[in-house]
Amino acid sequence: MSHAKSLSRLLALAVLVGSGCYAGPVFSLKTNSDFPTLGTDFAFTAGRIQPFLGVSNYAYRAKDRVVYTPDPGGSSNTNSFAATVFITSLGLRVHLRQEGVKPYLFGNLYKFFTIIDSDGNSMEEDDEIEQLLSPFGFGVGFGGEYPISEKFAVFGEYGYRAIFPSVESTETDPFDNSQRTADLSIMFSTLNGAAGMRFYF
Repeated sequence: MSHAKSLSRLLALAVLVGSGCYAGPVFSLKTNSDFPTLGTDFAFTAGRIQPFLGVSNYAYRAKDRVVYTPDPGGSSNTNSFAATVFITSLGLRVHLRQEGVKPYLFGNLYKFFTIIDSDGNSMEEDDEIEQLLSPFGFGVGFGGEYPISEKFAVFGEYGYRAIFPSVESTETDPFDNSQRTADLSIMFSTLNGAAGMRFYF
């Protein structure tokens, strides 16, 4: 059994345990150093364990307009490109103590979902870009949580994140009916920090 499958089963078990030992939902709002935008996660507390589900999204849109002169009346050409990325994660936080500043360890699995809309590209070309920009990944690290009140805390995290983009494309030669398959796999890894607020209900 691969390490990814073992970790995913452990996280799934933690979610079930957390749901069974329900002690109140937790909502986190944070910003990351490597993805500089707001991220959220929803957790349940089961003793020192917090299984969580996270989601954030990023959107990018660009438009390029070219005007040709001195054509009679002028003419123009406009190209646009838009991308929306949803980042989902399933993870587990384990608090090392319950009083004062609460240190914890965490681990999670990521899945990116990317939607591309580009003028001039075929659907197949957009699909290849979406495959490459919709990788799996994982993260591990440690953090500390400081309770301001019973229902509100601030926290900081530091850890390691690895992402594995890949894409496969197949081309058919119409002359001899042969196929050419290209497979591209990449790995990105980074150390990243995060800070945010946590609300207990």
